[in-house]
Amino acid sequence: MDTPDPIGGLFKLVTEEFWLKSLQPFLSKRFTARQLVLFFAKLPFHVPVDGLVTVQVYESNHGLAFGFRSASEALQIDPAGAAFGVSNLSVPRTTVEMVCALPDHLPKEQRVETLPDILERLVYGLNLFLRAYIVTHRDLDVFPITEKALPLAVFFRIVDPRNWDQPEDGMLGLHTDLPALGKPPLGIPSRDEVARRATLLQSGANPFFLSQEMAAAAFRWLRDGWDRDAVVNAQTSVETLVGALTIQLEVADGASIEKATTEYTARATKAFLWAIKNLQHFIGGSWDLSRASNPPGAWHASCYLLRNRIVHAGYSPSHDEARAACRSAEDFRVYIARLLGKKKRYGQVYERLRETGVEDWAKV
Repeated sequence: MDTPDPIGGLFKLVTEEFWLKSLQPFLSKRFTARQLVLFFAKLPFHVPVDGLVTVQVYESNHGLAFGFRSASEALQIDPAGAAFGVSNLSVPRTTVEMVCALPDHLPKEQRVETLPDILERLVYGLNLFLRAYIVTHRDLDVFPITEKALPLAVFFRIVDPRNWDQPEDGMLGLHTDLPALGKPPLGIPSRDEVARRATLLQSGANPFFLSQEMAAAAFRWLRDGWDRDAVVNAQTSVETLVGALTIQLEVADGASIEKATTEYTARATKAFLWAIKNLQHFIGGSWDLSRASNPPGAWHASCYLLRNRIVHAGYSPSHDEARAACRSAEDFRVYIARLLGKKKRYGQVYERLRETGVEDWAKV
């Protein structure tokens, strides 16, 4: 029977009836579930479902199930919209009740460590459904989620399937990543510098800004929990730097921009590691890629090879792997800049690279 819900009736789909008629028969062939852990969350988009929809996923020693409901969220109207009579709009959203069935009871003293792991399993299972939905319907408003896409805290419920009348309710804090609540205003010199660099971007006079933009994107993806995108962008930040720098060094040595670009593109697109070794010819340094103790070796092990696994083998990196990839790519780019700074012959090229702030990022 349905039980009174002390946390506002959030769990409306995952009931004793659902357990007895659907989930328990599914799991009984594999193991006996002795405890259910439920989480409730509102997704930041709408999956067009109507009523009870469940997706059952079975993994080694636990079972996962999901119930989806349509909901709505008030849309904040800015003054411009209000001036045109736009008000009281709401946007559709989807709430999800996530269930993990466990073969053993979860000791209370272990819940602080165990509940985040259970939620991680549930998010993984939820993303299987979301990915399948995206592939099936090409709905560009929907995307696989990370914990960063969820609220700062989520409600949970722990149920003994033999006694639905006495659930344990609580709230689990996920992260403390609040939106930026205020930044110090830019002074006039800083504003002027940003405006000057905007002019450089418009003119295309400095080819090194793209590498910085890709690095910023990598750390943004990393912050938001998009680990694959973070790694790919981190590697791209290195490739765009190496490419732009090699071409500029060739031009400094007398080649035309057209010839340098054509020759570099033809070779580097076939073998990027050739480009790395070729760059050493210009700026020197220790470039032993087998030694993870130096920046090139750390980048090769943590970022380059990881990116290849993602792109060519469909690998999904952990957050720690993504963090190491972003950091190693950043360290490698700074390493390249500092080596270049020691070459007086390429002083003008170094000044253009330096003005993008690449070395300053090492302090972040």
